[in-house]
Amino acid sequence: MNVMSKKNVLVLSVVGLFVIFLLGYFQQQFDFCYYSNENGHSGDFCETGVMMLLPFLPILLLSLITYKMRDEVFEHWMKFAVWGTPMLIILTYLLSTAGGGGGMGVGSAMSSSFDALLYFLLYGTFCGISIWRIVSKYRQLKHGGK
Repeated sequence: MNVMSKKNVLVLSVVGLFVIFLLGYFQQQFDFCYYSNENGHSGDFCETGVMMLLPFLPILLLSLITYKMRDEVFEHWMKFAVWGTPMLIILTYLLSTAGGGGGMGVGSAMSSSFDALLYFLLYGTFCGISIWRIVSKYRQLKHGGK
């Protein structure tokens, strides 16, 4: 059984987005996500959890794009996604936890704008490379290549 089949990737991404929804819902309803330790450090572990699961959104969209295409297109994209997604998760984690919640260690409005730019570039690069791989393989197969 192929773990990285179209159906499995689609189901996994839907489950990931459902977990994001549940974390956000329960955090707003019950406010259980905040922690504080004996050193006075506090944080929001739900925000970190949501940020860690955020890559499931582009995975869902890209797997939906490739779902009706030939398996070769999906497999070509998955060769990138298999290592690109963990890198995306790790970099997202590092950006969201750097500096104790201030993002990149700077606690100002400039910091949040800079973090937003970094997230945009990070996810934009991932989506851009993914779309390029999908389109190039689709065109190659459409014109009779392997």
